[in-house]
Amino acid sequence: MDGRDIGRNAGHLRAAPDIRDRLFQHVAESQESTEDARPHIAGRTDGAFLVGAMALYLSWLAVAYADANEPEEAAAAAERVLSLSADVASERTAERVCVVLARLAEYADVPEVRAVLDSAA
Repeated sequence: MDGRDIGRNAGHLRAAPDIRDRLFQHVAESQESTEDARPHIAGRTDGAFLVGAMALYLSWLAVAYADANEPEEAAAAAERVLSLSADVASERTAERVCVVLARLAEYADVPEVRAVLDSAA
């Protein structure tokens, strides 16, 4: 089960710890692996792969927080997604940024969310 499945099936806010755990597990495994043990996927280096994966997991976390009516937490995760995705040339990550921003739009009156939406504009 990956972060998307967790986010869809775990009851929104209950998904957040699972997504965070998967993210931290992925980071730990990536740091422990050697160059030979990690495949280069679609020409991306290990660092780019890790950054892209972190952005994806954080995007699912942001949506889970938004679904749970936790806009401040969603904004914090979304801010990190925006920061990470700026460093990765990934169509999938770019699509997730759009999903996250669209999901946050209903909370545009929350200052933290407004700041994220304004920074993405």
